Amino acid sequence: MCDVTVVLKIREGDPICVSSQILTSNSSVFHYLVTELSQTELEFEDFTPYIVFIFLAALEEGIIADIRDDDFREIHKLCKTFRVKWLVKHCQVWLTVKIDDMDCEKGYEEKLFVFEECRYILNKWRENHFMNQFISKYLSLGNTEFISQFLKNLENVNHQQIDLMLKLGGSNGEVFLEIIIMSIEGKQSLGENTKYLLQRLNLPLCFEQNESLYHEMFEKCSLLPQLQMEDQKLLLQISLDTGKQVYRRKLPYSGTKTVFNLKSWRSILDRCHTLDDIVKLAEEGWDINMFSLTELLMIVASTGEISTETSKDFVKKMESSATSLTKVLPDYINMIITAVKSSDKSEKFRVMELLDMIKDSEILASQFETVCIFTEESEKMVDLESRWSSCRYPFQFQHPAVRNCEMEGKCGFIIKDYTDDEKGYTLQLTEDSADYEGTGLHFHPELRADDLFLYVMCSINIENGSRVRVPARWRRWWFPDVSEGKIEQYCVAVSVKDYLAAACRDGM
Repeated sequence: MCDVTVVLKIREGDPICVSSQILTSNSSVFHYLVTELSQTELEFEDFTPYIVFIFLAALEEGIIADIRDDDFREIHKLCKTFRVKWLVKHCQVWLTVKIDDMDCEKGYEEKLFVFEECRYILNKWRENHFMNQFISKYLSLGNTEFISQFLKNLENVNHQQIDLMLKLGGSNGEVFLEIIIMSIEGKQSLGENTKYLLQRLNLPLCFEQNESLYHEMFEKCSLLPQLQMEDQKLLLQISLDTGKQVYRRKLPYSGTKTVFNLKSWRSILDRCHTLDDIVKLAEEGWDINMFSLTELLMIVASTGEISTETSKDFVKKMESSATSLTKVLPDYINMIITAVKSSDKSEKFRVMELLDMIKDSEILASQFETVCIFTEESEKMVDLESRWSSCRYPFQFQHPAVRNCEMEGKCGFIIKDYTDDEKGYTLQLTEDSADYEGTGLHFHPELRADDLFLYVMCSINIENGSRVRVPARWRRWWFPDVSEGKIEQYCVAVSVKDYLAAACRDGM
């Protein structure tokens, strides 16, 4: 189709005439509308003339000048709507820089702007990357002031905003006790959002962090002059449930010290040949987590045919069965996708599709319920089929339950390997003080083996000369012709879900 003039009808302004070439060369949507449907008049009623002029200038010049804060949302919406890929990427980089530039010196309004833009993208396009990035940034900066200011008028926000503030709170439960106390001051009864926050808050954690503040909050709620009968029952039930959970959390831990058991792992492999077999493991309550299930998935999918429909069915079943399992990190999934792209197996395309489904499930994956920690990088080349030499793996990590540690050295833990006739080869969390001598680390009993998942990252050279980083446990199923590589790091994913301000519930 030759170049024609396209008329853009704009809100609160005269129509704009523009060359079809400018539109169609930048956007598949414009190409479809103008070239295939022969439309020469397009509705732009949702956008102001100023924003449209900036957009068209960018399309014509192939570049866009600095974006003002007030213009970002509309420019981003325009390029997303019409799928101008290079401009979408530019806007995403712009917002990423805004998030990265946030620090303790930034004012509340600047932080609020970035938060609301991330939330808009989350709601408009169901893309949670930017919100996760924002929360991750603020978890490292300290967030009490921002959360307190945002929830100052608790009854004026919506439930999604409360849930996001709970995620942003990380392990800081005290700030939400203070917010509840502030929200009911001078009130006659419990507001709906106050009740919602009480039910979404990890109150056992709050109790452990500040028992007196916890009791003050409940006392003030209970003494409201016009407290409804159903709200009295709610407070009583929450208090009873919290008491039971606090009691259970204080019981001495007598569980396993085993992080990995080779004999058990092989037993699981022997019974897993299809995706439904993996679902049965979760349904039967096997001692396993979403990290382990993802590794099983990689092995099963390498030898069996899976389709989009079977993948969707698998995710749906897992969401019903795996609600109590430790969620897998999206970054871990991304790492697997990057690795498997280099495999010669044709099954990789279906498995990458399935991995993306798992990553997008809020029930199966979470950016904040698990922390990954790593040993220093190694330079050792090894035969990946052989048994690794006996050693211990030290990790530096301060558990969120340990708030003010005054012990000498750094908080952490050590995983050692053992071999015996009964259990075979195992990796175990050691609490023996002798193992920590000379390491500069000390152990806190709040850390439990059940909350740990250890995986080994290795790098291998494939036929085209590229070097691929891949988890060792399923490597040979996807790269069967490679036997030698470099063990780069020993990695541990630590579940901290019981020590987050947001109570663990499905979809949180």
